[in-house]
Amino acid sequence: MATLDAESRGRLRRIRPSSALDSRHWGDAAQLPPADLARLLGVYAARVMTPRGSTAVTGLELMTALHPPTYAVRDEATGGFRRADGKNPGSLGENPVDCAPCEAPDGHPLLKDLPRFHVRGPAEKLFEETYDWARPLTDEEATRRRNLVGIDVNMAFAAGANGLVVGLGAPTQVKAPVFDAKLPGSWLVDLSHVDLSRVKAGKDKWAELDASLLPSPFTPKGERPVGPAWYATPTVAYAVELGYEVRPIEAWVRYDNGRYLDGWYNRLRDAYLVTMADLGVDADLSPADFLAAMDGYKERDPQLAIVVSAIKATVKGGLGKLRERPRGEGWRPGEPWRALSRPTWRPDIRAAVISRTRINLHRKIVKHAAFTGQYPVAILSDCVVYAVDGESPLDFLPYREGKPLPGGFKLGVNPGLVKWEGTQSVVWGEGVRDQFDAPELNLARYIKDGTVTDVDNGEWERAMSLFGDGLDAAVQKAFTRPAPKSAGAQMRYLVKQLKGTKAVAELLHVSQRTVERYVKDQFKKPRPDLAARIEHEVKKRWQPQIRAKARQRAATTGGIVIDVYARLGYTAPIGSTDQDRVRHLTVALPPRYAARLFDAQEAGASERELKEIAAEALKEVYFQDNGRRAGQLEEVRFTDIVNLEFEL
Repeated sequence: MATLDAESRGRLRRIRPSSALDSRHWGDAAQLPPADLARLLGVYAARVMTPRGSTAVTGLELMTALHPPTYAVRDEATGGFRRADGKNPGSLGENPVDCAPCEAPDGHPLLKDLPRFHVRGPAEKLFEETYDWARPLTDEEATRRRNLVGIDVNMAFAAGANGLVVGLGAPTQVKAPVFDAKLPGSWLVDLSHVDLSRVKAGKDKWAELDASLLPSPFTPKGERPVGPAWYATPTVAYAVELGYEVRPIEAWVRYDNGRYLDGWYNRLRDAYLVTMADLGVDADLSPADFLAAMDGYKERDPQLAIVVSAIKATVKGGLGKLRERPRGEGWRPGEPWRALSRPTWRPDIRAAVISRTRINLHRKIVKHAAFTGQYPVAILSDCVVYAVDGESPLDFLPYREGKPLPGGFKLGVNPGLVKWEGTQSVVWGEGVRDQFDAPELNLARYIKDGTVTDVDNGEWERAMSLFGDGLDAAVQKAFTRPAPKSAGAQMRYLVKQLKGTKAVAELLHVSQRTVERYVKDQFKKPRPDLAARIEHEVKKRWQPQIRAKARQRAATTGGIVIDVYARLGYTAPIGSTDQDRVRHLTVALPPRYAARLFDAQEAGASERELKEIAAEALKEVYFQDNGRRAGQLEEVRFTDIVNLEFEL
């Protein structure tokens, strides 16, 4: 392990595992013996940087460390060094810059003069996000294909950042510009004419495709755009690459630009590859050897596997911080929030990375379809699912003499290459969709282990409780110590809480002997549905006093913040509108609604009942502005929730 300097060693000593080592990214690290924890953090510090709080904060700090905002120059008068007058070339500088209005998230001060009920559409708001798309299986896929095989892009967002030119300074508005693929920015342009049934596949070479089986590359849901919309440069450039002319109406471009993320990418890529090599997964392995090496790689050195997880989280979290949203603190729409004071609050950079990541994936999908005639059935972020006859990616990814299809999917550990995510039967996929009456349920979300839900006589529901799980997650952030993570530790905790193995067995719907084996560490890896059930029951009981205080504080003084991206509709007596519209709202709800939500959850309220309370709260606080407007409004309803989070 590399030697750390005194400052880094001091920072490592000051890290409090209970607060800094989020189990979502650091696994069981907080429970490791001091020597093992020191080794793990030392590896991360040497290969990435000394952790600065969460992995997200560390990812953002790494950007700044590699491009400091200022630099020193020699003072000709004194002969000494002084800070240069301008910013460090290639950096974001010391001072924050305003984003373009189209890049501003809802609630931003730039949008404070918009009407209260105004919902920005694609022609007003840049919306570059990852894929969440699925389609029904064709008759041929449902009857002649045996399996659904998922492949996942390694470090997809890091690969999207590599070599990307992004803006370094403030944007400039341009009317009727000529599109320039080398100029970073946001472009208002109509791409509805791009027809995926005929696309350019090379110089003077066109490919005929079945466009009905492909997602649009221009929208996260894969829907073909209708009319002008705002897009980041990589998205518009891809339309040109496919062989179609583009005529932007307007743009916000950044003439001060550069490859700001290159050093960041290189640092994180090298950290990832070296750590994976330590786990036996080398970059020069053949496709078959790579798949074999990936099988069980985490068990070879669990501590290094945690480092790999933390490196991945550093990538995603760092990019997420570029567009950090308000985190409570009494914030109201139209007011600035803390993150806006950072020069690294740059939603345009985040949008450009996500745009390029999505386009990179679509480009591979098109290449694969043109060569093999195979089309994806589901895509979720960086995971793609195909209906095939075999069980492995080797059974459908084209290779010639060991070489992959140029521009297509390639198996390997490097960022941008793919690994096997999981395989389930076509019968499983059709059965899950029938069970939930959802012919376009995104199977990529469940392809890894096949677990969607385990009803257990109606007493347990998994992955379908957005509001209940969201409230739990908000409270769990107040924990001062992480809950047990290993199955054995979790089971021993439950046995202690319920005073015996019999009660735990009844709670989990397993045999008493099974509980005893987990307690003795004879069993260590529960099946996914049982693991989720165990974790739920442990966290439900963990640190009850801390949980109670957090709820009490929210219910009496602090309130609760709801951040929801969903289709929301509302009705009035005359029926002024009942059209569901996509909205992204971040609203601080008063303590009385926090109390109602927590009280209802404690009393065993259903997901529907929790949703109704939240909808009533949004009706009063957001739509009616606490009684100051829209007095005739009768009902607010959720119809399609993409993302939901609560924050105390």
